[in-house]
Amino acid sequence: MEDKRKIIYDSIFDVFKIIFGYEIVFLGATILQTACKVISFSVGTALIVMDLIARFFTVWVFSAVLYDIYKKLN
Repeated sequence: MEDKRKIIYDSIFDVFKIIFGYEIVFLGATILQTACKVISFSVGTALIVMDLIARFFTVWVFSAVLYDIYKKLN
């Protein structure tokens, strides 16, 4: 049972890293497009704020799940 929880913990953490990496790439692309005036400043600002909010909730949810699994592992 311990090994299954460890595998689940590692799998969820890997998914978290992929999603968080995507959010960083999206943020960088949005900043670059706003700086190059491909998208307007107001749209770029809205996308950046939404990305930061999504990042906060992603970290919050994944941290809660990983902490719960970590408590059960110990």
